[in-house]
Amino acid sequence: MIERLFSFLPAVAGFFKSNQNRFLGEILVAVLGTPAGWAINHFTSSTSLEACRHERE
Repeated sequence: MIERLFSFLPAVAGFFKSNQNRFLGEILVAVLGTPAGWAINHFTSSTSLEACRHERE
């Protein structure tokens, strides 16, 4: 059974190697997109909350 699992490893490694540029691009987008999403959420949410607070006063 373990031999069958190990027999798939070269195929998996080949798949990752052939798509390496795509995977690196997706990782880069995720790494850059996370802080950008946080910044957008942080700055727009604080403005919205402040506007709501002023409406209640």
